Amino acid sequence: MGKVYVTSGIAKLLKEDRGVWAAVLGHEIGHTLGQHHYKTYLRAYRLQNQIIYYRIREAKGDKSATWFLLAIQLAGGLASQNFRATKSTRPTAWG
Repeated sequence: MGKVYVTSGIAKLLKEDRGVWAAVLGHEIGHTLGQHHYKTYLRAYRLQNQIIYYRIREAKGDKSATWFLLAIQLAGGLASQNFRATKSTRPTAWG
């Protein structure tokens, strides 16, 4: 279904603590099982298609498309910022 990689940096942090290894690997396996990478890709793909659609409408003279385009770009930017802020890639303090 997927692969989970452990960097040498995280391996040094985890050392030989089996409980911490189990927690970290369980967390990462959860991402794989939840197919988060596919969902992230699909979200970005749909947003890009909406932007293209409204740019075409705007180019054809549809003035309301400009507002839709602005809203989509703002909402998409805010959503991706929120998603990045909540991802588990931030460093974790140990101890």
